[in-house]
Amino acid sequence: MLAQGISQITGLKVKRKLIRRIVNTETQTHKDRWERADNVNRAFKLVGRLPNAGCHVLFVDDVVTTGATLCACGLPFGYSQHKGECAECGRSAHAMRLVGV
Repeated sequence: MLAQGISQITGLKVKRKLIRRIVNTETQTHKDRWERADNVNRAFKLVGRLPNAGCHVLFVDDVVTTGATLCACGLPFGYSQHKGECAECGRSAHAMRLVGV
């Protein structure tokens, strides 16, 4: 619903089922920043076609606290929150910037 509202206002396309949660993780509620990052690390997998080089990906989540889930969602795209480099090839994260709403 949030993504649809953003789409209606901006005209941006909504692509569903691009990533999928592959690990059922514990609730993040009582975890600190580092525990949250560990909890969702590698919890998502790219299941759709990778967007074209140079395109922008906007992740929409209903709650953003530390950004751990947002960073975990970026991992299948080659984003590394620690190095700013692609975990697969070591290049500069394919010019990816994570933006969360």
